[in-house]
Amino acid sequence: MAYHILALMVQHYMVKSEHELAQILHREPVGCVNDFCQNKREVILKMRTADICPNCMERLVKKLNPPETNHVFELLESLRIKMLFAQNMRQHIEPSPLVVTSENTLVIPAYGNLEIRMTPLEKTLYLLYMRYPEGIHLTSLVEYKTELQDVYASISSLGSLEEMRQSIDDMCNALNNSTSEKMAKIKGHFEKALGKELAKHYYIQGKRGERKRIGF
Repeated sequence: MAYHILALMVQHYMVKSEHELAQILHREPVGCVNDFCQNKREVILKMRTADICPNCMERLVKKLNPPETNHVFELLESLRIKMLFAQNMRQHIEPSPLVVTSENTLVIPAYGNLEIRMTPLEKTLYLLYMRYPEGIHLTSLVEYKTELQDVYASISSLGSLEEMRQSIDDMCNALNNSTSEKMAKIKGHFEKALGKELAKHYYIQGKRGERKRIGF
């Protein structure tokens, strides 16, 4: 949907009417945003290329200045990379660093700034494990309670301070399944975004009784 919305915006600058648009659409796909794609399988081709053919490019540069044109291609490239992750091709892509932005957003820049969305509590747990690549035993989480509380307070404004402390207490309680449940959800977020094979490099894992850490 994002790709088609962007394509419609690009076409808005290229033509003045639906009649003119019909004239520039490519009946035979060439990997351009203006491919007609009567066979819907051809949509994948133009999304994989995420390109604008030379003829259509001539029309576009007459309407947009260079920074605007460059922004169009940045958006197309970002959508192309995200689409590849939705296809089987993603299992052949090498892992790339995940970074935490100043807004505490988890993104993978090399994959088109792909964002990994989590709840505040899930993100709190994940950020703690990012700080300790050597890993942490689940039974040792109580030793990091103050640190968890500080991280949680910095990224969440939901609930009272007492409610936030209780959530962290539950996560640090070895007899509570709160942490295991959150780790399972974190795993699911990465698998949904990256596929099962690539996701293994990013979520928290470890055998029973051993330290849990991010990646293998």
